Amino acid sequence: VTYLTVFTAGTLLLTVTSGATLTEAMFEFASSLGTVGLSIGLTGPATNAATLLVEIAGMLLGRLEIFIVFTGVGSALLLLQQEKLITLKDPDNLQATPVDIAKNPHNIKFVEVEAAAVARQLQDVDFAVINGNYAIEAGMHVKDALAVEDKDGKAVKQYANYIVTTPDKKDDARVKALVKVLTSDDFKKYLSKTYDQDVLPAF
Repeated sequence: VTYLTVFTAGTLLLTVTSGATLTEAMFEFASSLGTVGLSIGLTGPATNAATLLVEIAGMLLGRLEIFIVFTGVGSALLLLQQEKLITLKDPDNLQATPVDIAKNPHNIKFVEVEAAAVARQLQDVDFAVINGNYAIEAGMHVKDALAVEDKDGKAVKQYANYIVTTPDKKDDARVKALVKVLTSDDFKKYLSKTYDQDVLPAF
């Protein structure tokens, strides 16, 4: 709730201070909160002070990590359900949180932390569900895991990476070339050689 409130307020302020469309402001302020450095051109030498202050405030709030977006909680619970450790009220709910657990026969106690910090907290808990990218960064591998998501599971299908573009570029030769490369057998071989089972193609 806190995140959505700040995001909405920042987005609306950007539309006022910069004259950007709602979509442009949403992208720009999400980038500020995520401190990822992406911009669609709203920030530059000629940017007015009010817009810069909004962007800076977003970056500071994002850097302080005062709010946590638990985007991975639902998929983590689905994994625990897959392993028959818990049962969810709705077995396909990707937005589930611990309050949506119907059965917890092992009395598992849940501690929610920011996704990037889970690997560092592993030493303090009995087990943890870690996002693949953060596991790789921490030097962990699928072969060492107690359990992994089923390749046909709902979470895997939902959170696979997609190649997207704007409608006016769907027939662009460069986009088509990129799609061809990233869906080729050579790219599959590259993933296998570089990441083994840690990163798998979804095509």
